[in-house]
Amino acid sequence: MAKLRAAGRPRPEDGPAGAIGLYIHLPFCLAKCAYCDFDSLPLSAAGGEEGARRYLDCLGVELDLRAASREFRGAPVDTVYLGGGTPTVLPAEWLVEVLARVRRRFDCSSCAEVTVEANPATVEGEELAALREAGVTRISLGVQSLCEEVLRTLGRAHSAEEARAAMALVQEAGGLALGVDLIYGAPGQSAADWRSTLEEVAARGPEHISVYALSVEEGTPLAGMIERGDLPAPDDDLCAEMYETAREVLCGAGYEHYEISNFARPGCECRHNRRYWAGDEYLGIGCSAHSHRGGVRWNNAAGPEA
Repeated sequence: MAKLRAAGRPRPEDGPAGAIGLYIHLPFCLAKCAYCDFDSLPLSAAGGEEGARRYLDCLGVELDLRAASREFRGAPVDTVYLGGGTPTVLPAEWLVEVLARVRRRFDCSSCAEVTVEANPATVEGEELAALREAGVTRISLGVQSLCEEVLRTLGRAHSAEEARAAMALVQEAGGLALGVDLIYGAPGQSAADWRSTLEEVAARGPEHISVYALSVEEGTPLAGMIERGDLPAPDDDLCAEMYETAREVLCGAGYEHYEISNFARPGCECRHNRRYWAGDEYLGIGCSAHSHRGGVRWNNAAGPEA
């Protein structure tokens, strides 16, 4: 475990009172996307549900130990974020169990936001209802694009129609804010494709839209295809144009541009992510998760095996 202490700020000694955000990393997904450099792997490669269950057991122990530690004992939690990977590749009842354990170990009485990341191919109405009943308030949906060619290039495990259906399901579930993640700058993605995706997503009225420039990470299949000349590298000038298009379309549709990559309906900003930008404190549970407390930053070891 790597640690870095900020100068001039002491470590809390006993039951600090400051509120924290809680991030829980669930590294399992349907398939590894071609561009993905996150600590994630297909559920099948992790031993299926049996392997995931072992990971959740260990994650629960880590949660218990952190809740009893001097850094976090007594700290209220005001945001919870289940990320990955794709948490919804696991049964909804397992995610409900994780959230119940959080509430047993931490004071969540002031918790105003609970987010779960999802892939469009893993969204079902009954599971959304179960998550809502367990206190989930936001679904962050990895749509990325509504252009089939772009989805194929990115190696996404869903189609544009599945993305449309998933957005509709979340909105029809009631009581859940919808966040949509989009990617621009993919090889072969045109300015027209990008504008079309932005306009259609904005017209659906989700509470939150994130737009991320594609980052080509060394060692990923996408990087290999670009190095071999099978795909063109992202064009910086086109990416800059696409970013300005996002600002034009989304701000024109009534969204507020509150962070570099994030747009939200007024009052619908992601509170958990704002903690990172503001330098606030948070606890990360699970492989590769990062924490910040008392002027100290650290990260967990990578890989669910560890």
